[in-house]
Amino acid sequence: MQLTTNVSVCKIKGGKQLNFLLLFPIKNSPENGFYIKYLTYILSTTSKKFPLKKDFEIEKLKKVLFNNFIELDQKNSISFIGVNFSTLEENAIKDFNLEETFTFAMDAIFEPNIVNEEFEHTKFNYERDYFIDYNNGLFEDPYFRLDDDFFKTIDPKEKLFKSYATRTKILESINPKNLYEFYLKNIKNNIFFPYVFGNIEEEKASALFSKYTKEKVKVKYQNNVLKVFKGAENINMTKEIPFNQSFVFLKYKIKNPKKSLVTYYRLIPFLLDSRGSNLLFNKLRHELSLVYEVRLINYIKNGFFVIVGGIDPKNHDLFVKSVKEILDSLKQIENLKKAVAAIREDLEISLLQKKDNDYCYQYDKKISHDLGNFSIITFARKIKNIDFQTLLAVINDIELDANIFYRGNKND
Repeated sequence: MQLTTNVSVCKIKGGKQLNFLLLFPIKNSPENGFYIKYLTYILSTTSKKFPLKKDFEIEKLKKVLFNNFIELDQKNSISFIGVNFSTLEENAIKDFNLEETFTFAMDAIFEPNIVNEEFEHTKFNYERDYFIDYNNGLFEDPYFRLDDDFFKTIDPKEKLFKSYATRTKILESINPKNLYEFYLKNIKNNIFFPYVFGNIEEEKASALFSKYTKEKVKVKYQNNVLKVFKGAENINMTKEIPFNQSFVFLKYKIKNPKKSLVTYYRLIPFLLDSRGSNLLFNKLRHELSLVYEVRLINYIKNGFFVIVGGIDPKNHDLFVKSVKEILDSLKQIENLKKAVAAIREDLEISLLQKKDNDYCYQYDKKISHDLGNFSIITFARKIKNIDFQTLLAVINDIELDANIFYRGNKND
């Protein structure tokens, strides 16, 4: 996979909108997401020229800038800081100046409100208080606390999921100084890969970015589409919780994962928990009335998935047995073909809906092609040629790896 700092233009005719995407390569680390949360709200609401949010928002309206945000964009094993913003194409409305709007958007990214080599304290402290309050609020949610405990149990080294305690520690450790240092390293002094989607000529797009692209380089990346997680295994335990309801977390892993089979692995969550073939909900809720709720936590890119059921405590064994029966039913070729056909049909409907928005369709198509990333477009194409014997072998390679029963004792 090769990316370039030259502008990539995806020409879309018939609309009036231009969408810009800047991808800054960044080290793949869970901690980075917390720094980017701060930058999202600081760099999308203020700048050196407009240090107050209300003045920035007024100028946004004048410049017809919208959808400006920053996110951690993880493409399998590769991570980017994704900077997004949209505006109108040139001459879309009277007195609209594309260059001025583009400069305003880029200044927010490259000319933030810095005082004495730190982010301005008032704005930083406002966002910091918000994120810490939000994080504390998460832990008041009993469902989050269960997820938090479950992942601490299967992932004690916190490779995949940061616990509440660790999240709090990281959020409180970020300050105006080290956030600015993070910004300098990963945005200000970093290269980026620019994309433009809309009705614009490549020459015009290149001219817009010419001030900001320091060097023309091509970078090769190895995108690991399957990064197998190794954590605690073969867990079977019961924990008492002060709830009326009980919960079961069943972790299933791929015993012998292979990168060549990643499309087949991605199909498993679709078979169990998608609009087209919602086997879990149909069996456990509709047919058996066994669960109050059921959901699937998808970590298939790491070689596992988790099925969570909210149940009456006396139904634990029946729940585990019923989930096994659902997986066993997929080992019958006719059942498997029927489920895959339902998914194909549902994906075709999703693609038709996506094509109604040409920007979204072309965006997904271009980015998934360049980054080797999962998208509905490529996935729908690949499963048309599924080999059912291979899929059957994949399903037979799934095994239960953890059974954690959170038994509600409030009614005892």
